[in-house]
Amino acid sequence: MILACASFGWACILSILGLLLSPEHDIAGGVCMVTAQFLLLTASIIGIDYKLNNIGSSVESNE
Repeated sequence: MILACASFGWACILSILGLLLSPEHDIAGGVCMVTAQFLLLTASIIGIDYKLNNIGSSVESNE
C-alpha cells in the first residue's frame, strides 16, 4: 500500500511540475505517459482494473 501511495504522489508531483516548469504551461507527451504509468501502477496495486466497472479481478466469469 505504501508503494501505491508513493506512486500516486509521484504522478501528482510530475503532472504539477510539468505544468509549472514548461514555458507554455502544458504537459509534454512524455510526462503524460510517465504519469499514466504511475497511475496504472497505483490502480493495479489497489486492485482496480483499467477497464471500467471491473474492480478486484480482471478475469470475468461467464455464469
